[in-house]
Amino acid sequence: MLFFAARRESALLILLPPRILPEAGTLIALGSTRTKRWEDVQVLLDAGIEVSTTMNVQHIESLNDQVWQITGIQVRETVPDGIVRQAGKL
Repeated sequence: MLFFAARRESALLILLPPRILPEAGTLIALGSTRTKRWEDVQVLLDAGIEVSTTMNVQHIESLNDQVWQITGIQVRETVPDGIVRQAGKL
């Protein structure tokens, strides 16, 4: 797995595919041009780079209300359903 101290787009794009980005539903480091890791995933996908990532089902945006009803916890970091639908495998 690859980890970067500063998650900058240029650093991610210069590596050879596929990419592994942990926890697609989380916030990313300060200094990035984006605030959410799923936005980094989208940039890589748009550049034609295959991405593998992990995420908890609670972070899927369309399940947010159901997660809240079941657990009583409001999940604030969500991944848009459109990003999840782009997955070749789940």
